[in-house]
Amino acid sequence: MQELPEKLSVNEILGRKVLIVGDVGTGKTALTVQIFEKLIDLGLGNDITIIDMAPKTFFISGKRVGGKLDEYTDLVKKVKYLAPSVVYAPRLTSKSSQELLHLVKENVKNLDPLIDEYIRNPTKILIINDLSIYFHAGDLSKILQCLSKAETFLANSYYGKTLKNDFNTGVSYRERDLVKKMMRYMDRVIMLRENCFIKVI
Repeated sequence: MQELPEKLSVNEILGRKVLIVGDVGTGKTALTVQIFEKLIDLGLGNDITIIDMAPKTFFISGKRVGGKLDEYTDLVKKVKYLAPSVVYAPRLTSKSSQELLHLVKENVKNLDPLIDEYIRNPTKILIINDLSIYFHAGDLSKILQCLSKAETFLANSYYGKTLKNDFNTGVSYRERDLVKKMMRYMDRVIMLRENCFIKVI
């Protein structure tokens, strides 16, 4: 983990593997969008695939949770944008352990074909929004396959304490464990905290 910069050059992202992590409402998606828009400004749209794993926006105590990239920017239309028609937010919507486990499996079932599509037809740049959703029940090795095929890899992931209630299913522990393992493969991990802002230049 590195000291949080006030400014981040898009050139610090290109050619590297970068993971943005933080708790709910720390601006992970917003920073990802800033970086993505700079990549578009550089004329790299044809080199970009986005796998959007996020559910639609929720609000918890006034904080924005999740949110698909197409809710933030229309520029996703300029790239290969892969998103399932439905993504669930299991810990926010489930009423029981059985429902939670069902929803995490449904998410993986909906996301795996998009991951497979990237593995079959990779682009130089891969952006993954809300990777932690996949880590509830998905296979780390498939994400590492994607990582190996991308020259530039940028992902964001929940990594915090706000979303704790998993009905003792072990989903939250698994998610955190796989995010930590993912960090080992990164050239850079950006840990966001509340009320911070990074300008991408």
